[in-house]
Amino acid sequence: MNHFRAAHRVLAELGIVEPGEIDIEAIAYHLGAIVRYKDLQGCAARILGTNDTAIITVDQRAPRGRQRFSAAHEVGHWMHDRNTGRFQCTAHQFVNDWGRDNPERRANQYAAQLLLPGTMLRPVIDGKPVAFTTVSEVADAFETSLTAAAIRTVEMNPRAAMIVCTERYRRRWFVASNDVPRWLWPRDAPANDSVAHDLFNTRTKNGAADVIVGAWFDHADADRYELHEDARRIGDHVLSILSWPNEDHLVALMDGRIYIPFRK
Repeated sequence: MNHFRAAHRVLAELGIVEPGEIDIEAIAYHLGAIVRYKDLQGCAARILGTNDTAIITVDQRAPRGRQRFSAAHEVGHWMHDRNTGRFQCTAHQFVNDWGRDNPERRANQYAAQLLLPGTMLRPVIDGKPVAFTTVSEVADAFETSLTAAAIRTVEMNPRAAMIVCTERYRRRWFVASNDVPRWLWPRDAPANDSVAHDLFNTRTKNGAADVIVGAWFDHADADRYELHEDARRIGDHVLSILSWPNEDHLVALMDGRIYIPFRK
């Protein structure tokens, strides 16, 4: 029996049309899983299930937004990975596993679509800057993690934008909006003049600035063009939202002088 049900289908089955109606405990119960909260050591959430029933346990000490995403992540495992084993998921995985094609990434994506459905998200972000001010509003409105809110804000945005996750100066993953060509890849490591690099070297947790294109992309005319970087540090990671207030500078990246074959 195929147990998979897409996130949008589950929301439709329950008649959920507003962010405040996304009750993750009720959704999980509808899908055969009970969510409970207790102190956990070494993981942020776990799931144990057999046949058509499962128990999801979430760390009760975590902030509510993180709890909801953790529970939704385990629901993603329940939908995708039923009867393939027991999953114990750390907070680090909820930030780190958005780039590799593995069960954790699939569970992250399912959780993001369940808690931040596009039809509800678009009216919230419409006309607002692609920045962490908007991301924070989204995280509050949908009561979810900042990382998930940032990714969905970027990928659902009608303007060109990209979010890059860096860990210890190395790029871990990135997600781009539809207006960014799929072959355009950021550098393996942000340059010294990026905001991300500054955050790794100071105690500052956030920052925003116009930076040269060369801070994030290899380009023959890196010193001539700019992009805007808005960054936040979350534990060992830095999330950088890259956008192009002057679209001519993005066009310069797309004009054929820089071409990185698609490898995702």
